Amino acid sequence: MGICLDTNVFSTADRSFFDWVFEHHIYAYLPSIAYVELAYHRLKKSESIKKLNDMLFGYGIEVVAFDMDLAMTAAIKALPRHDLSENAMYYAIGAYAEAHSFPLITYNKKHYTWLKEVYTPEELIEKLS
Repeated sequence: MGICLDTNVFSTADRSFFDWVFEHHIYAYLPSIAYVELAYHRLKKSESIKKLNDMLFGYGIEVVAFDMDLAMTAAIKALPRHDLSENAMYYAIGAYAEAHSFPLITYNKKHYTWLKEVYTPEELIEKLS
């Protein structure tokens, strides 16, 4: 099973969620646009990017590229809502989840109402336990 991670899971969830994902052999993917946001916030606080990368590597979280197909998916999903300028990052992150039929794991479920499966880390654990 695979899951797509939103940026806020790293700042809000405790490490036990990542331990659980790793122990249950769930493949976790982080869209590169979410990695940009994580790196930005770490750099802004003068925190180590190496620590971030080591954590991702240690848990087997793969940072995945944002390509033209994903960009098209994001644009198509934003079109009926007319809110791309305010929510481009959410559409970009969610496009990866949709393209791979993965649930998106986030604490900002309201930004992803257009996706079929969106869970908080706690909801995912409960659903799969």
